[in-house]
Amino acid sequence: MTSRTVTLWLPTPPSTNALFVVAGRRRVKSKKYTAWIDAVAALGSLADCGFVHGAVSISYEVAENGRRDIGNYEKPLTDLLVSAGVIESDRCACVRKITIEWSHDLDDGVQVTIVPAPPWVKRRG
Repeated sequence: MTSRTVTLWLPTPPSTNALFVVAGRRRVKSKKYTAWIDAVAALGSLADCGFVHGAVSISYEVAENGRRDIGNYEKPLTDLLVSAGVIESDRCACVRKITIEWSHDLDDGVQVTIVPAPPWVKRRG
């Protein structure tokens, strides 16, 4: 468990539009999505970064790609952080802020930075 800043590189995820396919009456992970999850697991970077406890802010810096909608990167990345046990949840009490921006410094993939954030406080009134 840690409350430090974590920075890691992940391969480019598939678009949110390509994460699931319909098989009969069920939605299942697409081959492309499953292959990406397997590729990330093979890198071992998520296992090495440890668990980030409590409220966080997440920043995604994405290698510039003029063909894709930048918003379609967030869902698979954040879901992966949750399923790999890097962050507790993607609910509002845990993830306080997400920023996504194009990067001219990356040739490929996504740089993920997770920093501690103030805890969520419910406002009365």
